[in-house]
Amino acid sequence: MKTKTFFFLCLLLGIATIKLSAQTGTDNYINPKWFDHYLGIFCDGVQVDLLKNEGYDLRQSVHYKDGEVIWWTGKVNNLKFTSQWTSQVFKVQVSDSWNEGLYHIRWNVIGTKGIHYVINEVYDGKTWTLISSSTDCH
Repeated sequence: MKTKTFFFLCLLLGIATIKLSAQTGTDNYINPKWFDHYLGIFCDGVQVDLLKNEGYDLRQSVHYKDGEVIWWTGKVNNLKFTSQWTSQVFKVQVSDSWNEGLYHIRWNVIGTKGIHYVINEVYDGKTWTLISSSTDCH
């Protein structure tokens, strides 16, 4: 649920930076140093870790046609999480996109002690209902 809320806020903040005039084309945005964020890690339905970060940069590209958002993509940079359970440090790469009413999120989470998680989530872009979620735990 926290992940869903987090990315919903990312979407809203990204949309808030969009120009309201009718336009066609693609704009790029950089939103530096976002707020702290927690990420729960679940493998086979059981929570195996809780990660926290200290802020990061979000880069977005938004494509318009006649003033309407057609698609957008986002990528998070400078993202590092620390386990609240083991103190292990994780490098995390996140990419997300919105297209045709679906919101896709991919987390690539790599720990300094060899732990690796890949999380894929798909949400309904109108209701923000989780459609599918999978985690590969290595």
